[in-house]
Amino acid sequence: MTAQQISLFSEPRHRATDPDTSREAAAKAEPGAETLERHILERFGISRRLTDEELCSFLPNRKASSVITARSRLKNRGLLVASDSKKKNAGGCEMTVWRITKEGYEFLGWSM
Repeated sequence: MTAQQISLFSEPRHRATDPDTSREAAAKAEPGAETLERHILERFGISRRLTDEELCSFLPNRKASSVITARSRLKNRGLLVASDSKKKNAGGCEMTVWRITKEGYEFLGWSM
């Protein structure tokens, strides 16, 4: 694992102002969050473009809120971005289509 990869998945999952109980909960969640973020990034590396609904369908044993939060963390780190496309979800509402960035592929060690 490179220094960049370690820093991506080793950042705290709490704010500096959070109480001790939140810090404890974040510490317990971190290993699962790391794995989930990696799975999400790999899924985007394979599928290239997905809505949150499509992404969640690949991870049926995870809560949608956890998947979307992990996807958001990857977006905030520049590994995923919103594409110019929208898709309608099962309810007929438009959803953002997300895509992996060059940096996302580099992080995975994959070529575009």
